[in-house]
Amino acid sequence: MLREDYTSIAQKIAKKGFLKANNFHGIITVLAEIACFCIGLFLLSKTTYFSPLYWVIEVFLGLSLFRFFVILHECGHKALFSYKFMNTIIGTLASPLCIVPYICWRNIHYQHHKWVGVVDKDPTQAVLLKLRENSKLTHNLFRLIWKTWFPISFFKLIFQVFWLYPLNEYNKKSYTNAKAGFVSLIAIIIPHALLIRYLGIVDYLIICTPMLLIYAIWFENMNFSQHVGLFPYLSSYRPRPIPLHEQDSISRTSEMNPIFAVLLCYNFNLHIEHHLFPSAPWYQLPKIKHFLESEKNLDIDYKGVQFPDFVLQLRRQDPIDIYLKTLPPHEDK
Repeated sequence: MLREDYTSIAQKIAKKGFLKANNFHGIITVLAEIACFCIGLFLLSKTTYFSPLYWVIEVFLGLSLFRFFVILHECGHKALFSYKFMNTIIGTLASPLCIVPYICWRNIHYQHHKWVGVVDKDPTQAVLLKLRENSKLTHNLFRLIWKTWFPISFFKLIFQVFWLYPLNEYNKKSYTNAKAGFVSLIAIIIPHALLIRYLGIVDYLIICTPMLLIYAIWFENMNFSQHVGLFPYLSSYRPRPIPLHEQDSISRTSEMNPIFAVLLCYNFNLHIEHHLFPSAPWYQLPKIKHFLESEKNLDIDYKGVQFPDFVLQLRRQDPIDIYLKTLPPHEDK
């Protein structure tokens, strides 16, 4: 998008209040999700393990875990509440449910928005460069995992990028970030340790493992559609971040029924809109999308794909080709 178009649109939607967090809406979002999760747990407690209803409820709870992640995501952008401390508290409380340490994720996600499209600078994408160095055996294992849909990539991202963030910051002598990261990580570990002590390891695994796997699979596939294949630069060629008004070119929106978009992911599918206006609350993204579509002569590189069709097509392709062929060359000229 042209800078002047972006500035004009940002001013218009700001006047409409689309970029401002509403505390009431934030509270309703959190309370509604807590109610959904508690209802699911109550029904699960009345259900026989491994019965058909047990699996249905586990899917319901897994989707709730993903929505808790979106709540954490909103908090990281200060888009759920207008007060920073409220976002920090709710983001931290949501973190054990989605096993994402809030402070670690927030700091890394800021870098993602800053450096998206510059693959070696984006901490959530830089690991892809190692594909060039991996052995043929590793590539074949990746292909096998890709075909089975087992969310190894999700767990690798969570633990390698976010859980190890405090240690990485400590090694870089960024002690303030390391300390905050360790506290954020402990906020996840302690609730799960207490739950294991209360339930016992067997019941904990029976209750938590399926919903965590459903959450991980949904997380992985929702994220695949957002940036896969859109890694055009290395920092040697592009030493400065891509500005917000150009991030329509390196993001992708997944089109789905608006009702499903709310029920399944709190509009997390509207990713171009989010990258253009990262402070916009989740419930304002459809309005921003409609506003962008209604603007005539708008020079926007809009990459909208159908969900889940796009992901199903990706899953039928060779993942090594998907990533290696779309990474920038070793030396940009």
